[in-house]
Amino acid sequence: MSLTESPQSSGDYDDEDSDLEAPAGIEALRKAKQDVITSLTQDISDPSQQEIALDEPSGCYTAVEMNKDNAVLIAATATPSAAQLAQLWWRGFAKLQDTELESSESLAAAWNQSRQYFQTVHAAPAESASDEQVAVLAVHRLTRALAIIPVDLHNEALSGSANVSQSVGRISDIIKVIQVTLKFKIGAIAWVCLGQAVLVCTRSKMKSPMQIVLSHLADIVTLIARYNVMESMYQQWPNMSLEKNYEDSLVDLCAHVLRYLSHVITIATLERAEGAEQRLNESMKRIEEADDRCRGFKVTIIEASVQRGTKRSVQDVEDDDSDDSNDNEIGVEVEREKSGSCKRLYLGEGNISYRAL
Repeated sequence: MSLTESPQSSGDYDDEDSDLEAPAGIEALRKAKQDVITSLTQDISDPSQQEIALDEPSGCYTAVEMNKDNAVLIAATATPSAAQLAQLWWRGFAKLQDTELESSESLAAAWNQSRQYFQTVHAAPAESASDEQVAVLAVHRLTRALAIIPVDLHNEALSGSANVSQSVGRISDIIKVIQVTLKFKIGAIAWVCLGQAVLVCTRSKMKSPMQIVLSHLADIVTLIARYNVMESMYQQWPNMSLEKNYEDSLVDLCAHVLRYLSHVITIATLERAEGAEQRLNESMKRIEEADDRCRGFKVTIIEASVQRGTKRSVQDVEDDDSDDSNDNEIGVEVEREKSGSCKRLYLGEGNISYRAL
């Protein structure tokens, strides 16, 4: 099966919740403080006490203790490899591991769930899955989840924001663009966590917060795609250098996005409606501020042409404001300082083209 193909039979991997057995140490977990996140490597039993959030095989997954006043989110751990830490999104994840263990653990669980899902689909060891393969399966489940968004969410208007149908459409359109252009190797951890956030939204009973989340996710998926374009460019050009403060700003942005996705997963999984809207809006505002800071920098490419007096700079990825653009275009300005010419690279649906400015 190719990376862009769906599993042969979606019915073989039903997303319905399943019940497994509780570990012997569950009594110790019950005494843990509210919302402690810890690792779980054994099966869960006693369905009266535990409900599995996703249909993953035993080993690494998220579970929620349902019959306690103080619910505990149980999550598996993940340690980025050296190769992964060469990428911005994984560095953002590592930053959360250093500063916000609870947020990083819920994201680690989402990643490990997708790795285990690869094992189920391909009958191959989870360790053999590439980041891209893990992300592709997560995005496949994401698109399935978008197709079954509850009707009452679609029909209920959300004041001051795009309705659910528009948000779902924007997310789907960007996914299609990435699928036929960059694929999902870049930013795999972000795609997986985005997929988990969408999945929990489809199952949540909290209508208003989930409407807000879907509106935010429509903006976030565009942002993820936009910065993945830039990261793909400098991964392919080894002579490109990033200013340290710009690089730090990009990592901060990735951490803010991943933190938001962690908030969504926790809020929706544990059905925490109180204060959810304010927390989500504040988190989204920090993403927007981090995005603004990143747009204030330029990336300089140093190559052989510099010796001949030609220097190229790539302005940070940004949306096009021209009247003939559409929501599915992701633009990158490429400026030649000597000639003064400037072109914009577009990723449109199914094609890559250049447009002179």
